[in-house]
Amino acid sequence: MRNTLVGFLLASLTFFPATHAVARPDSPAIRTTADVLYEEIHTEFPLIDDLSKDQLERFLLRYSRFFNPSRNMKVLPSEPSVPDSVLYPLAPMKGEAYYYPQVQKLINSENPNNRILAFHVLSAANDSRFNAVLRKAMREEKERRVRIGAGTALLYLRDEHTGELFDFRVAEEDFEHSYLSNLYFRLPPDRLLQTVYDKSEAKEKKARILVVDSLIHLGINVETERLIRKFIREWEPETREYAIFAAWRLRMSNLAQILKPSAGTPSLQKSVMYALANSSSSR
Repeated sequence: MRNTLVGFLLASLTFFPATHAVARPDSPAIRTTADVLYEEIHTEFPLIDDLSKDQLERFLLRYSRFFNPSRNMKVLPSEPSVPDSVLYPLAPMKGEAYYYPQVQKLINSENPNNRILAFHVLSAANDSRFNAVLRKAMREEKERRVRIGAGTALLYLRDEHTGELFDFRVAEEDFEHSYLSNLYFRLPPDRLLQTVYDKSEAKEKKARILVVDSLIHLGINVETERLIRKFIREWEPETREYAIFAAWRLRMSNLAQILKPSAGTPSLQKSVMYALANSSSSR
C-alpha cells in the first residue's frame, strides 16, 4: 500500500501523451475517421433504449475518442489551459432536438447501463444541468461502477461541490491509477484549497494522502506551510512520509529541526534526506 500511494503522488505530477478529440465538422469537404464517427453517434444515440452491460462497453469502445479524453492530456493536471474542444467533443450535440429528452430518459432509467451512458454523454457535452442528479448518484448508487461514472462526470463538469468530490476520490478511487487527478485539479482552486484545509484533520490514510497531494499541486502559502509542518510533527511514520514528501516538493525552508525526530526512523530516512537537500534554506 505504501509503494502504491507513493506512486500515486509521483504519477499525478507527470505528463501524459496528447490526444486530439475532433468536434462536429463544419464542412463535409474533408472527412476524417472522427467525422464519420461523429455522424454515427449522432444517428445511433437517439435510438438507444435498453442497454446490456456488454452493449454499453461496445458503445463506449466504438466511440472512445469522444469519452474520457483526460486520460491522455499532455498538460500538468493543475493547468487550466486544456481547450473545451478537447475536453467536451460532444458539446455540439446539445443543440440537437433529440438530445435533452434522450439524456433525461437514460439518466432516469432503472437500467444502470443506461445511466452510465448518460453520465458519459453529459461529460463529453459539457452539460451541467443534471449535476444534482449526478451528486446523488455518486453518493447513493449501489454499484461502484455507477458511482464512479457519476463522480467522474462531475469532475469533468468542474462541479463546485469540492468537498463531496474529495470524499468521492477517497472512497472510490484506486490511487494506483489516478487519472482523475487531471480533472480534480481543474476544479475551482479557491474552493478546492478551502476543502483541503477543511479535511486537514482527517484520520483516514487515503484522505491524508489526498490532502498532501492537493497541497502540493495548489502551491505554497503561509497556511499550507503551517499545516505541512503540523503533519510532520504529529502524524505517525506511515503517513508522515507523505508530509515530508510535500515539504520536499514545495522546497520548504528551515526543515532541519522539525525533521530531526524523523531522521531516526529507518523508513523515513531517505525522505528526510531528500527534503533537506531540496530545502531552499540550504542553498
